[in-house]
Amino acid sequence: MDLEHFARSGLPETEKNSLVLVIDSNADSLWLASQILGLCGCSSISTTKGLEALEVVQQKQPNLILSELMLTDIDGIELIKQLRQTAIATPIIAVTTLCQSPYGELAVRAGCNGLIKKPYEVEELVAVAATHLPQVSFPF
Repeated sequence: MDLEHFARSGLPETEKNSLVLVIDSNADSLWLASQILGLCGCSSISTTKGLEALEVVQQKQPNLILSELMLTDIDGIELIKQLRQTAIATPIIAVTTLCQSPYGELAVRAGCNGLIKKPYEVEELVAVAATHLPQVSFPF
C-alpha cells in the first residue's frame, strides 16, 4: 500500500499518543515503521542499537516495542530476554525475516508477544499497533 494513500485515509488522532520503541539496524526500516506509526497517531523512538534500547525502555517506558532480531550490537533474542528480566510487561513484537525459522520460535519463548515477517504490508503493522494499543484504530 502507498503511504500517501494511507495518510489520506482519515485516520483519527489518538487522544493521548502511544509511544512505540522501534529497534532495527536498518535506517530505512526505522524510517518506514516510524512513518506508519505516526500516521496512526503514535509517537515513536527509533534506535539501531539494542543496548541503547534497554536504556530507552527504562527512561521512556514505551507502550509497545518493535524489534528486529538481527541487531549489530546484541542478539535480538538476548535483548528480549534482558527486557523481560527487567519485569516490563510492555508488548514486544519481533519484526524479522526469520519468522519461520527456529529463531522466530526462540523469540516467542524468550518473551516476545508476536512476530511480523519482513517485508511487511502497512496494514500488518497497523493491525499489530491496534491490537496492542487500544488508542489506535484499525482503519481497514
